[in-house]
Order: sequence, then structure tokens, then C-alpha cells
Amino acid sequence: MPTTPPIVRLGHPDRLTARRGETIRLAATGSRDPDGDRLEYRWFHYPEPGTFTVSSGKVGVPIEIATDAAGSADVTIPTTRVLRNGTLHLILEVTDSGSPRLTRYRRVIVNVTD
Repeated sequence: MPTTPPIVRLGHPDRLTARRGETIRLAATGSRDPDGDRLEYRWFHYPEPGTFTVSSGKVGVPIEIATDAAGSADVTIPTTRVLRNGTLHLILEVTDSGSPRLTRYRRVIVNVTD
């Protein structure tokens, strides 16, 4: 029997604006699996296309993302070692528990300002 991939939805627009030091709440509200499979959520920073840059001298400082089991996440925009403001690309990964496991993605772009 064919399986269907998850339907990924955001509980907010896919373009946001945040200031340095601000904590933004991301949500996968409305995401579901047409087959009724359990969903797993993961948010991660995708630095390559973004223009918001932070550095620790030798390596970039990772953007910390605290994700819960329901697909919500808190992201605090760094205030130290910021080289320049710009766009921060965050990816929501949703994987179902079917066989085979299927994954779909959504991108959120955050414009970081002072």
C-alpha cells in the first residue's frame, strides 16, 4: 500500500523579522500525516543561503534552537560576535513513522535587525 508524505504547515508566516537578542517562537501547527502516522519534528539552521553572520574567531557560532515534541521551537537571535545583520534561514524537517519513513521540509527566513 503506498504511503503519503507528511503535510508540513507553519503556525506563522514563512518570513519573519526579529531583533538581535529577541527570542522567536516557531511552530509546525497544522502539520499532519494523511496516513495517520506519528510525526517527528526537527528545526535547524541552514547557514549557507543566509546573510546574518556570527563568528567565534575560528568557527561560526551555531544558532541554538530548542525544539519540543509538538514541533514548536524557540530561537534566540545572538547579540555577540555578530559580524552583520541579514537573513537567517531556519528549516523545519517533519518525518513520519511509516514504512518507508518519509520526510518533508519548510523554510522560514528571519530578517535580523538591530
